[in-house]
Amino acid sequence: MRNIAPISVGVKTIAIRRCFNMLSRLATVSRSGKGVVNAARVIPRLVSTTNSSKNPETAVSTPESKSVWQIYKDKAGLSAPTVFGIGLSAYLLSKEILIIHEETVLAVVMGGTIYYLVKRFGKDVADGLDAYSQDILDKMNAGRQAKMKALEEAIADEKSVEQVYSCRDQIYDILKENNAMKLEAEYRANLNQVYEEVKKRLDYQVDLQQLKKDLEQEHLVKWLENAVIKSITPQQEKDSMTQCIKGIKLLATAKAA
Repeated sequence: MRNIAPISVGVKTIAIRRCFNMLSRLATVSRSGKGVVNAARVIPRLVSTTNSSKNPETAVSTPESKSVWQIYKDKAGLSAPTVFGIGLSAYLLSKEILIIHEETVLAVVMGGTIYYLVKRFGKDVADGLDAYSQDILDKMNAGRQAKMKALEEAIADEKSVEQVYSCRDQIYDILKENNAMKLEAEYRANLNQVYEEVKKRLDYQVDLQQLKKDLEQEHLVKWLENAVIKSITPQQEKDSMTQCIKGIKLLATAKAA
């Protein structure tokens, strides 16, 4: 422990010196930066005037601007960022601005673990999520396409209906003619029904009169027959029978001969 204390004091002293050196360098860079900026403002004018005098048709591009961090690296050297980071960390630790304890270690471990997991499985997980999101997007696009197709079909149906509606002026005339034809057919059917009923009644009267006439005629024939039978005497009946027998015999003789 006694040996560690002088070492820590020496590290702190070195870190403080480095920080002061870097701050002084930054001040120098800032002072030189104004000169650089002024030079950057003046140099393009000189270059443009010299180039315009030589070849007025050619154009000269402005010099590339550098960031403060790049200017600092150019002035302080390539190892300056590393030294600055180490010195700043040592300063924060020495002044107890950054305190290392269990939570800090846990945060570093968790950060390293997360970084490792991201580096190791980040691409696969991202690809899987991209595939899943693409699948969802494809399903949504399929539904959208189906809906658009249904809407297009509905629009086509509406257009076809509009073509039907274009002749709606003629529909009223057609319906009027159809109603007139229905009324005419119903009138003719009623007229035919009346004709049939009247014809039936007339046929009944004709049949009744014919039946009455037939009955009268039959009664008259019977009456005449009875009158004739009553007018025949027994002697006339006997003579007629004898005459009939003679006629039969003559027929039989003629047939035998």
